Amino acid sequence: IEHKVFFGQFCANFPQAKYFYTPGQYSFPLNFADLKFLGLFKAQALNDQAEQIPGIKMKTLGPIKPPGNGGFAETAFFHEKTKT
Repeated sequence: IEHKVFFGQFCANFPQAKYFYTPGQYSFPLNFADLKFLGLFKAQALNDQAEQIPGIKMKTLGPIKPPGNGGFAETAFFHEKTKT
């Protein structure tokens, strides 16, 4: 399940935050198509219709789908005000 295993707990600790995930993710060793299993109840997929966040730029790499099972995509965010 990689680093996504901690995402549900992060969401629980910051309930007022907005959460986004990059579509095309695969979980190892089991592929959880329903992210609610990981505690991601209000996460929003980043896609062309995703909510635009003022002051945030984002760029997605992927999804990259190698032969066989799996695949991944990552999104980087840039906060313009703090330049982080």
